[in-house]
Amino acid sequence: MTIEALALSVCLLSVSAAVPAVRFAILGDRTGSHQPGVYESVVAEVERLRPDFVITVGDQIEGYTRDTAELVRQWDEYAAIVAGLSMPLHVVPGNHDITYDMAEPFFARRYGAPWRSFDAGGLHFIVLDNSRANAAEQMDTAQLRWLEADLKKSARARQTFVFMHKPFWFEQAFVGRPDTLHSLFRRYGVDAVFAGHYHYYFAGTLDGVRYTVLGSSGGDTEEGPTGLKFHFTWVTVTDSGVHIAPVKAGSVLPWSEVTTGEQLRIDSIARTAFRFDQPVRLDPALRARGTVNVTVNSPWPGAALRETLWWKLSPGWTAKPARQFVEVPAGGGAVVGCTLVCSGSPYPVPEVHLRFPYAEGRSVEVYDLLPVARALVCPAASAPPAIDGSLADPCWQNPVTGLFEPESGRAARTESTRFYFCRDAEALYLGAWCRETKPDSMVVNAADRDGAVYADDCAGWFLSPTGSDPVYQLYVNPSGTIFDQRIVEYRGDPAWNCACEVRTARGPGFWTAELKIPFSALDGARPGEWKVNFRRKQQRLGTMADWQVPITYNPATYGFMEMR
Repeated sequence: MTIEALALSVCLLSVSAAVPAVRFAILGDRTGSHQPGVYESVVAEVERLRPDFVITVGDQIEGYTRDTAELVRQWDEYAAIVAGLSMPLHVVPGNHDITYDMAEPFFARRYGAPWRSFDAGGLHFIVLDNSRANAAEQMDTAQLRWLEADLKKSARARQTFVFMHKPFWFEQAFVGRPDTLHSLFRRYGVDAVFAGHYHYYFAGTLDGVRYTVLGSSGGDTEEGPTGLKFHFTWVTVTDSGVHIAPVKAGSVLPWSEVTTGEQLRIDSIARTAFRFDQPVRLDPALRARGTVNVTVNSPWPGAALRETLWWKLSPGWTAKPARQFVEVPAGGGAVVGCTLVCSGSPYPVPEVHLRFPYAEGRSVEVYDLLPVARALVCPAASAPPAIDGSLADPCWQNPVTGLFEPESGRAARTESTRFYFCRDAEALYLGAWCRETKPDSMVVNAADRDGAVYADDCAGWFLSPTGSDPVYQLYVNPSGTIFDQRIVEYRGDPAWNCACEVRTARGPGFWTAELKIPFSALDGARPGEWKVNFRRKQQRLGTMADWQVPITYNPATYGFMEMR
């Protein structure tokens, strides 16, 4: 063989050995208060780029309904949106897609098993279903066994990628907590993992595994710290490795546009940026006037903060001054005073805004909600009520009304709702009266304690006897089924069961709930000034009615209940 022929032979072998690049696009969440037309535009942009295939990270429909006809309609709507894609589409289930077990067949009929795997271009792709779990350890053990077997079987793949909806690793592995999934990914050499759910983008590497959380491709969101808002992510796999880029408005950004470390820092800043000296108390007419002192905390020990603080106000509020310059010493805090007046609706409550640095040459605007607090009186009863659901006892006086929608702060769209409170030396008594003019349309599915009562028509209470943790949550549906949990540091424990009496009743155009909760059942709580919040859900109207907006697991956001 001549030298020329040998050289040509080597060249041909090199060309034949080259592995073609694989290019795929990943779509973020479409829903969670989806913005009309946004996802459609993103899909059209992806189609123009002609990837080898498209994959999602979940939340394709709004879901959260047990109306099967509505589920079919929503999946038909999604199918019409993605019909223009000329390449294969792989759909990952999110909590909006499979909210309850009964919704799983509607997903599976269109897009296959919720957890599955496939191969493309010598690469292995795994789809996981964590739609109904809140941690890796809560996932179906059968799915975890399948995952480990699939990882073993695909060990010879060029690269292995995993897709799921909820990024458990962010709250587990990246902060040093045990994470079953991360342990498997590390052990079997998974190259990259993608998720969504949070509606904002960030990425990081842990133990050699590259983790990416996609932001929104259509669900409601805010701009990230660098202006990255609605987007999709483009992935190219070549012999040189895996290349990941979020794409927004035609601009291709670096994979590390926001690192996991930066996002953790941003989250920390958001948690500690502001501290209010006390909530603004609303009078019975929901009016207020007073001076609020806000402590602004510097996020850096080595640099002072010099920025303008400003208030975002709804029409019911005024602030003086509405803007003011703030100088915070390095590693310290500064107190800023402002006079706030509420002369209309208190909701939405004012927001205090300030821009904070989170990395060299980068800053993010952080805001916090002004804490406002309603107040109610829980009178002492001369005789305790009979727990029979009737609310006919003399102690049930002066019901609490004037409820609001949780998101908008507008007057509640539920039918008329009244909450009642009283107590004696041994127990707290709660009552709820709920107008329902279409009783046959009520959603009442949960029959077992700690079932999905919160997905039914229900009344619910959040009680904080000390004004801090623990918080006790109790929901009751019209059949008297109860969901209850004890909450500490924002984490609920449904295994806790309150030793309470519950009765419900139904009448013409209404249903009621009546509860007796011994103080001994709440870790020995005693009468005094408690922090509380409560709500009613009316599923046929798709809405809720809240006393304080918003309802959270944080008792600092609750109103006051004065026991007399």
